[in-house]
Amino acid sequence: MRKLFVLGLTIALFASCQKSPDPELSSMFSYTPMEIGNYWVYAHYQIDSAGIELPTSHTDSIIISGDTLINGSRYFIFQGTNYPWNGGKWQIVSIMKDSSGYLVDINGIIRFASDNFTDILASKVEVYNGDTLFTLSYQMEAAVGEVTVPAGTFEALNYKGTVTMPMDRPGIKNPRYINTFYAKGTGKILETYFFLNDSRINEKRLVRYGLAGK
Repeated sequence: MRKLFVLGLTIALFASCQKSPDPELSSMFSYTPMEIGNYWVYAHYQIDSAGIELPTSHTDSIIISGDTLINGSRYFIFQGTNYPWNGGKWQIVSIMKDSSGYLVDINGIIRFASDNFTDILASKVEVYNGDTLFTLSYQMEAAVGEVTVPAGTFEALNYKGTVTMPMDRPGIKNPRYINTFYAKGTGKILETYFFLNDSRINEKRLVRYGLAGK
């Protein structure tokens, strides 16, 4: 099977009738500040099995371009490029909402939780031509200390994915891990991804960002 699968991905609660919080305060305490006009720019790096890293020519830009109501809940539209998943083309990347500290996408899949470090938040089994290629499960990892990217140094939480293949492959670790680090008041600062048939790891590192009203 020569088909390559890229990994790095990456359940809603009810909406209350309380007074809306101040947007600036919300951005300070959210791990994914959600206001129209917020943007993030990432550079891609490739790291080989010896730990040698090289910058690549790929960059991604994401902006919250709008919002929409779905079943009474306000979702925000993230638009931009998202290499390699959409080939670097400009389009809607995701539609998500913040639900009491849970980042939830339009399909109800939890993409992050600020205070749940015990439950499996998302999982899948990838099957191709009747064969299981891998199983994947996501769980939050508590603060791992400071994470440094071109945009700065941040305290972060990790939405960590564990990828297990049914059979070992020469030179490739099994299981492997997808790390997606979020910093409070900033958003996603670093994300890893890889190809199943390649031992190298790729990272998307935050270069700069802008929050509406700041």
